[in-house]
Amino acid sequence: MMTKSKAVFNKAKQRWKKAKEETDYKEEQRRQSKKEKMKNYQFWFNDKPSFAEKMTYINHQLTFVYAEDNLTEYGKPLYTIDCKYENQKVKGILIAFENYLVFACATNNLIRYFEYTQIKHFDTLSPNKNRIELSFKYKETRHLFKGFIKGEQTDKMISTLRGKIDLKPNNKPKEQNNTTTESNLKINIENYDNKLDQLEKLGELRDNGILTDEEFQKEKQKLLN
Repeated sequence: MMTKSKAVFNKAKQRWKKAKEETDYKEEQRRQSKKEKMKNYQFWFNDKPSFAEKMTYINHQLTFVYAEDNLTEYGKPLYTIDCKYENQKVKGILIAFENYLVFACATNNLIRYFEYTQIKHFDTLSPNKNRIELSFKYKETRHLFKGFIKGEQTDKMISTLRGKIDLKPNNKPKEQNNTTTESNLKINIENYDNKLDQLEKLGELRDNGILTDEEFQKEKQKLLN
């Protein structure tokens, strides 16, 4: 006959086993979620997406899903960045594909295609020291995209576009006094009200597997400094 103490021990052992199984399951779910998120980041950006690129995906996740549902025929993007399409007064993502530049916005069900061979007078403008605007003429209409933050993300997109657009003499970008350089590469996390909110956001990104511990510590130090 089982003693009372042994029964209590067995009951505790079962509870521990169940708790461990639940913890293991949640950990596996977290790993799978992190793996899936990284797969999405790498599809839209590159093999080693930066913190800013991850934030772009998080801030426009609905639009990324919308674009994936409607633009699969164009293959893997060369590069993607968020911005405001001034002609339509909406914010979304600008995607460079092999043969097309595409702007997408899920909230407005908007997808706008631009064939590289039809893009003329491509310009980069610097309204202030921190921002860049892109402007070009497409089928007799001038299109303007705003809100690009000077830094690595914007440099990559501009480099990608210049590599795809036929820059004839009258289609040469204007020279800017305030060019983007390595010294401008600062992570933009100024969307939060104060440092405490920023730290909490970084903690959430780490807990959700978006940031590694190393990335978290790096961003934390940048914030505190």
